[in-house]
Amino acid sequence: MKKTFITSLLCLIICLILSTTVFAAEGKISATSVKGADVNHFTVELKVDNNPGFIAIQPSLEYDNTVLKLISVDNGEIFDGIYMKGKAGATPYDLILMDATAPENITETGVLAKYTFEVLKNVGQTEIKINIKDTSVYGLSKDKPSFNTCTLKVDLKDVSNLPVQQNTLSATKVEQNTLSSTPQNANTEDNVSQQNQGGEVQTNQGDENASDQGLSQNTIILIISFGAVVIIGALVTGLAIYKKKKK
Repeated sequence: MKKTFITSLLCLIICLILSTTVFAAEGKISATSVKGADVNHFTVELKVDNNPGFIAIQPSLEYDNTVLKLISVDNGEIFDGIYMKGKAGATPYDLILMDATAPENITETGVLAKYTFEVLKNVGQTEIKINIKDTSVYGLSKDKPSFNTCTLKVDLKDVSNLPVQQNTLSATKVEQNTLSSTPQNANTEDNVSQQNQGGEVQTNQGDENASDQGLSQNTIILIISFGAVVIIGALVTGLAIYKKKKK
């Protein structure tokens, strides 16, 4: 009976732990781009769609600073003001929003912050990635909420009148590949010609070696033939002398 009670208690504790883990508070963010009043300008609105509750949050924004220039950052609807702005022109750009005097967690949803960009170069499309790390969210409860990573794709042709051009880095890579392919082809042709020349030299050397071998073989045959003739002549002469002496 005692063992059964202990087993049931352990199962209950495990279930509570699992339920706390599974049903932990999760937040959700999203971003939209709004065309600005000025030409080649647009604003990204960072929204909290599901707010599990916090008093401080630090969104981190990554963008291509060769294509876009971040010119201003404004507060949204959830906080009364911005606690600390990041370094101008930095990517990723970190922004801190906080209400240190809040008696309880802020659970409102809506626009968290607004980022205004200027288009420096129209490359067709660019991406803005917004990430909120778990260590960058602070609340009054012991449970730390987690947020998703949001990636916004901006069609620059909709917010800019600049002519579309290829990214400089991509064009440089293509040019480098084109330049590097030319000497490789030249080296290949040189190698082929060298191989052909080497083949001809080897063939000529082979012919000369074969000719030398043919001469040496003929010389040996002549020597053997001459020696055979001398031996046969000597035998014939010796046989004739032997017959004369016998008579």
